[in-house]
Amino acid sequence: MPTTHIARFTQKVSAAALTLGLVLSSMPVAAQGPATQMMNGRPVLAWEVGHPERKIWSTRLRERIYKYLDKMGTPADIADYCPNFAELPRARRVDVWAQIAVTIAGQESDFVPGLVVPAKSPRGKDRAGLFQLTYGKSNKVCTYDPATASLTNPLESIDCAVSRMQSGVARDGLVAQGARSGEYRGIARTWKSMRIGKDSRKADVQAAVRALPFCG
Repeated sequence: MPTTHIARFTQKVSAAALTLGLVLSSMPVAAQGPATQMMNGRPVLAWEVGHPERKIWSTRLRERIYKYLDKMGTPADIADYCPNFAELPRARRVDVWAQIAVTIAGQESDFVPGLVVPAKSPRGKDRAGLFQLTYGKSNKVCTYDPATASLTNPLESIDCAVSRMQSGVARDGLVAQGARSGEYRGIARTWKSMRIGKDSRKADVQAAVRALPFCG
C-alpha cells in the first residue's frame, strides 16, 4: 500500500477512535456497563443508590432469600450469571440472588413501589409494585390482598417476588429458560423479561450479576 494511502487510513482510524471515545465519555455510567459498589463487604443494591432509606428493602430481600437458599440449590444455568457460584459461601450466594432480583425490579418498575400497570384486556390482571406482579393466592410468606393494594407495599412485594423466584427455580433447577408458552422455566415463569425473545433482558441481568467482584 502506498505511503499516502497508509497515512490516510491511519488518520481515518484515529478519527473514528476519537469519536467513539467522545461518545462513550458522554454516556451515563450505567449505559457504559454495570458497576457494583461495595459497603462493609456487601454489594450495595441498585435501589439503594441515592436512597439510603431503602436499605430496609435490601435487608428484607436478603432475609427472604436466605430462607429459601437450600431449596433453590445450584441451578444448571447459574454459571451464566455467576461462573463460580458453586464455590461461594452462603452469604455470597444470597448476594447473587439479591442482585438478580433487584435488577429485575429495576427493569419492571424503575424501583417505583406504587406503580400499577392496568391489564390490557378484560380477562387480564393488573401488574403492581416493585416487581410488577399480579395478585394470586396468598401463602405463608406472601400476602396478596387487592383490597389493600398489598403489592404496592415494597416489603410485601419483596416477599411475594422471592416466593415466586424460589418456587420456579426449585421446581425446574434453572434460573430462567424458555421462548414460548409452555416452555418457560425458573423465574421466566413469572417475568417476561427473563424469557428468550425480542423483549428479553436476561443478558442485562446476567451482566449485572457478573459485575459482582466475587463472580469473576
